[in-house]
Amino acid sequence: MNFSHGTPEDHQIRADKVRVIAARLGRHVAILGDLQGPKIRVSTFKEGKIFLNIGDKFLLDAELGKGEGDKEKVGIDYKGLPADVVPAISCCLTMAAFS
Repeated sequence: MNFSHGTPEDHQIRADKVRVIAARLGRHVAILGDLQGPKIRVSTFKEGKIFLNIGDKFLLDAELGKGEGDKEKVGIDYKGLPADVVPAISCCLTMAAFS
């Protein structure tokens, strides 16, 4: 179950339904909960938007101010990121363009 969507009550109802159906079928069913990790939001760019190409180096900077982003770097709202990663780690950005 994706805990990023719905309420605790919604999740309980779904889990209860799974248990009822599993019991009716005489089956054991595991329920897996997907917990979200930290959400990292990028700030804004000087030129409004940028485009990155495969292989470009791009810095996520926890100290860079709003509106100071460019093709090489952008500010982020997750100040704990530097403590959570190690040098030379690769990150996958989930959008081809930021605006």
